[in-house]
Amino acid sequence: DWSSDVCSSDLTENELYKEYAKTKKSGNESKSTSSSLLQQRKIYENMQYLSKTEKEQFEAKFCKPRNLGQHRFFRQLNDANKKIVIATGPAGTGKTLFAAQTAIRNFLLGNCDKIVFTRPSVTVDEELGFLPGTLEEKMAPWMRPLYDILYQHISPKEVQHLIEEKIIEISPLGFMRGRTFKNCHIVDRKSTR
Repeated sequence: DWSSDVCSSDLTENELYKEYAKTKKSGNESKSTSSSLLQQRKIYENMQYLSKTEKEQFEAKFCKPRNLGQHRFFRQLNDANKKIVIATGPAGTGKTLFAAQTAIRNFLLGNCDKIVFTRPSVTVDEELGFLPGTLEEKMAPWMRPLYDILYQHISPKEVQHLIEEKIIEISPLGFMRGRTFKNCHIVDRKSTR
């Protein structure tokens, strides 16, 4: 019954603290992966109730910009008035890292309901249709850097569960045509046209 659900933002500070304490006591593997992630997300959605130390611990999980270009990109990604941010630059400058971490951070804070990672299909001589497996499995070799970033913040079991539930989606750019996304963070890699 939907009326019995309590919105996470309606939790009192005391209820939130109790839930947070339960999560800390429960250990890493004692609960199912989906409920563990949901509890973690519920805590971070109510960031205003956390202590300064807990907020700093959350922020410490994410990379900080190291040069002027990264600072500008980071500011653009975190500007609520910017709906689309495009970054170009040489390999290894942090474009994918900061974009993916911003998506993860927004998901954990409850600012978005879904994360979509996409890139153009592989090179012309490689056809996705002939490879065995699901679409995610076919895209996995080209999306490896994103998996590495995801695994820094969310356990592999939880990532797999989120992919199965289509909360995290991995899709070739060609399959994105005609789709509508609401409250979603999209990270598009290697698009040049």
